[in-house]
Amino acid sequence: MPENKLVIPVSTLNKSVELILFGENYGESIIEKIDAIENGEAPFQIKEGFFYEYKIADGFCLETSEIVSQSKVNPSSGRIAPNIYVGTLTIGVLKSDTREKCGEIKLEVQSVKTSYREDYRHMLEEITEQCTDLLLMAACPPQSVAD
Repeated sequence: MPENKLVIPVSTLNKSVELILFGENYGESIIEKIDAIENGEAPFQIKEGFFYEYKIADGFCLETSEIVSQSKVNPSSGRIAPNIYVGTLTIGVLKSDTREKCGEIKLEVQSVKTSYREDYRHMLEEITEQCTDLLLMAACPPQSVAD
């Protein structure tokens, strides 16, 4: 069975480091997609509802959030739990000692319920189109015949 692990290069202000991402579940839940950028996605992709352990170089840590939690033992490691989040997830890379942001990593969180590129992206385009129509209608209400 292939290892569910990905090594991601991260550019910081003064050096390049690696973020190692481990999928806690069996099966392929971490993917590097070559054609991701041309499709408007982050090249490193994970799936919603799965859990991922991470390790970054000593001296660095990831910005915590409701999705990213830091290990209580080692600040350079922790867990990423996207739960139901879907889309591009941007995570800040910090210097451990000063907590100063020195870089960032982008992960694409794919939906497990739909085909990500076809169904999910199509749904987002339809929602965008409908919202644009509503905004235009609100900005330019139709004139009444009496005007």
